[in-house]
Amino acid sequence: MAKRDKNRVRVCRAEKRLTQLDAALRAKMGLTRFWKIENGYKKPDEKERAAIAKALRVDEAEAFPPTMPVPKKAEAPEPTPAVSA
Repeated sequence: MAKRDKNRVRVCRAEKRLTQLDAALRAKMGLTRFWKIENGYKKPDEKERAAIAKALRVDEAEAFPPTMPVPKKAEAPEPTPAVSA
């Protein structure tokens, strides 16, 4: 996830000039849970995402942008057989 996308919930909350407590109460969730979601320690479920977006009066996609796909690791080349001397 790009650094600028990491705290979109925080940015949306700050733009509305809400404290974490105000936003958590509007979303009908505990302050600790809201803090953990905002700071990336917990992933919100669908109900929480919708509640937070509604509380912040933004689209869900604005508060929770889609994450960038994780690039696949390049396959390692097959090991060469050991040569006897």
